[in-house]
Amino acid sequence: MKTSNKILLGTVAFIMLVFTAIHVALYAKYKKGEFVTVAQLHEENYDKHVIAGVTKVDAWGINNLKIVPSDTFKIELEKNFGKETKITYEQKGDVLVVKGGTTDMNAEGKKQVYRSYSPVTIYLPSNTSLTVNDCEIRFSGATDTTKAFTHIINATNADVSFGEWHRDDKAASYFSNISLTSNGGRVEFLKGASFKELNLSLTGNEVEDQGFSAGKIVLSADDKSKITLKGNNLKKVINKQ
Repeated sequence: MKTSNKILLGTVAFIMLVFTAIHVALYAKYKKGEFVTVAQLHEENYDKHVIAGVTKVDAWGINNLKIVPSDTFKIELEKNFGKETKITYEQKGDVLVVKGGTTDMNAEGKKQVYRSYSPVTIYLPSNTSLTVNDCEIRFSGATDTTKAFTHIINATNADVSFGEWHRDDKAASYFSNISLTSNGGRVEFLKGASFKELNLSLTGNEVEDQGFSAGKIVLSADDKSKITLKGNNLKKVINKQ
C-alpha cells in the first residue's frame, strides 16, 4: 500500500474513532440524565400562569406575541418579564390587559411606540376575542379540524399572521371561523393555514396569500389596502357591502 493511502486510511480511522468516543460519552451522559432537553431549558426560562374567567385579551406594544389554541387560558412569559422585558399583565374583570414597550418622542417630535421584543405566548380558548395595538401577533392553528377555534380579532397598526412557518408541505394549521378587523399593518396567511370561514374588514392593509385555504371568504376593504390572493381563494371571495 502506498504511503499516501496509509496516511489517508489512518486519518479516516482516527476520525471514526473520535466520533465513536464522542457518541459513547454522550450516550453515557444521556443514560445518567445529565442532558438538558430543549423542553427542559424552555421550562427553566419561562413561567406559565393559568388565569380564570378571561374572555377578552387587550394587547399593546408587543413585537413577539404568539397565540396557541388551548382549552385553558394561560399566559407564558420569560421569568424576568417584569425587569428587562418590560411586559406587564393585569386582569380587569373578564379582560386580560397585556402591555409591552414604551411610548416616546421620535426624532421628528412625534409620539412613537417602541415595542417590547420579549416573547409572549397566550394559550387561548375558543370564542375569546382579542384587541391588539402596535403588535406583531402570530396565530398557531390547531393540528386537527376537530380542535379548530373561533376568534374575533380587532387589530390596529399590527402585523398579523396565521399558520406556522416551520410546518412541512403536508401539515396544516386549522382555524374555524376567524373575524379580523384590521386598520394598518400587514396580514399574512401562511402555507397550510386552513379556515372554515374567514371574515376580513381591512383599512390600509397589505394582505399576502402564501398558500392558505378557506371554505368561505367574506371581504371588505378600502382603496388603500393591497390584497394578494391566489386564484382558488379569489373564487371564494364574497364582497361585503
